Amino acid sequence: MGDGPEHHREHRGKAVSPHFEDWRQRSQAGWQRVLPELRRQGWDVDTGCLAAPVELEGHLPSGESFYLRCRWSTCSLEIDDAEVGEVELGGEFTASYILPDDAVAVLHDFHQEWLTR
Repeated sequence: MGDGPEHHREHRGKAVSPHFEDWRQRSQAGWQRVLPELRRQGWDVDTGCLAAPVELEGHLPSGESFYLRCRWSTCSLEIDDAEVGEVELGGEFTASYILPDDAVAVLHDFHQEWLTR
């Protein structure tokens, strides 16, 4: 008693934080908006994972391959398998649950840095 599937289902339902649910909804809506925007700008972008870690990969508008990874509190970008940079966002899981607009801003910042090298 108390260990059956009903108990676990009930427990799982209670374990979902309202903050997590808000984040999940904002994240899903954001990715549905920003990915098509990136593609219209010429980025060939796919998502590997959208949380813990957040991973975007594909090709820049100019054709080079890229890989953005945001995990724990750090985001990093590689272009053609060479590291462009790494940024510390602060907060233990800030990067792991970065919202789409913020992830795209990091991607654009790193891309601009790479273009000026």
